[in-house]
Amino acid sequence: MTASNALSLVYVVVFPSILAYLCYNRGVQLVGPNRSAPFFHLVPVFGSAMAIFLLGEHLQLFHVAGYALVLVGIFVAARKPKAA
Repeated sequence: MTASNALSLVYVVVFPSILAYLCYNRGVQLVGPNRSAPFFHLVPVFGSAMAIFLLGEHLQLFHVAGYALVLVGIFVAARKPKAA
């Protein structure tokens, strides 16, 4: 165990594991679970986008198709129903 490994572990414990979920839970509390649930599907979108930008992954057609499907699904789920 080196100092670099220990600092990396502390970073992973504090930021993604604690702060991200605290912020997400606060957002759910503010807008309600029914309106916030579709946005949970953005987690893999941001994960793959970060892999593209930070790890040098190559953007592929299946990334674009997946992003589009997730965004269309969120749009459909988040829209307000028309009044009859």
